[in-house]
Amino acid sequence: MNIDTTTAFSHDNAFQLSVTIATPTGNPRGIILFIPGIYQTKEQFQASYEYFTNEQFICASYDHRGTGKSVRFDAEIGYFGANGETGLIEDIHSVIDAIQKKYSGIPCFIVTTDYASLMAINFLKQYDDSIRALAMISPISLFSELKRQRLLLEYISIVTPTYFKSNFFNRLFYKKVRKEHVSQLPFLYTNKGLYHLCDVGYMIKHQGNYYLKRSQLPIFIASGKKDKIKEYAKETKSLLNEIGYRNIDFRNYLEGTHDLLQSEQKDQLLHDLLLFFTLSL
Repeated sequence: MNIDTTTAFSHDNAFQLSVTIATPTGNPRGIILFIPGIYQTKEQFQASYEYFTNEQFICASYDHRGTGKSVRFDAEIGYFGANGETGLIEDIHSVIDAIQKKYSGIPCFIVTTDYASLMAINFLKQYDDSIRALAMISPISLFSELKRQRLLLEYISIVTPTYFKSNFFNRLFYKKVRKEHVSQLPFLYTNKGLYHLCDVGYMIKHQGNYYLKRSQLPIFIASGKKDKIKEYAKETKSLLNEIGYRNIDFRNYLEGTHDLLQSEQKDQLLHDLLLFFTLSL
């Protein structure tokens, strides 16, 4: 396995996105793009790369605009840009396009964790024919009070400076999404960034239409029985069914937590994902 770090321009050219790509020694048969959730960066996936590269898959991940190494200056951490809600979604396509230009003709799979599920569902509105299959690990669904929190953060982001970060509102957002308190966050989103994250969820039903080109797109949903928000996985399946997707494989992991890729059943999950990708080729 060889690991390189490169960059890809965001869809609006406002950010250079930091991308890590791991390649197998032989001829690759697919590209797996891992998309981080909230308060996550691409490094969390690297422990899983070797498993898939040994099976001739290219593995890649990137830091969202304004997070990790996709940051232009320190004050910008947690800021997604002027139209961050759209940018987070369109950047998925931009990264896929950049990788497939480098590895032409190789099919691409997406793996999301946590809040990236909401970005991916929006992504499907226009681009479900650009990927071979989609896997969602511990997905977040449309959580309660989303509309109210979005409106509050929209107002707060207007009356506070562009890069202002509130520890209180970050903790409140985390609690609403993950339904648990957190003692310390790895970084903070700006108030505008939190508004954009809420907007990503709001947009699913309130902005843009779904042009289903592949209603039989293979979709894999993994949920841990010990996840405090395991009900989100079933709600995500229902939401995708409502949109029109029919080919959904739902798996429960008895010892799995929300961080399934770091849980006791990681090996079983990786095996199931490999089988899912292989059958989807």
